[in-house]
Amino acid sequence: MTAWYARGECGEYILTQVEAVINGMMRRDEFWWSMDALGLTPDEIKQVMIDMEIV
Repeated sequence: MTAWYARGECGEYILTQVEAVINGMMRRDEFWWSMDALGLTPDEIKQVMIDMEIV
């Protein structure tokens, strides 16, 4: 089952933010706060970071 935050516009936004971290345009702490502002819980943010290999 796909997580609520991985679908639609929200999922696209997260992928854009992940790419920014990978490309060095955003720090990991900035990523964390952008995901927090989006409404993800700390556990969900950690899971995204693990899944996208940006930890």
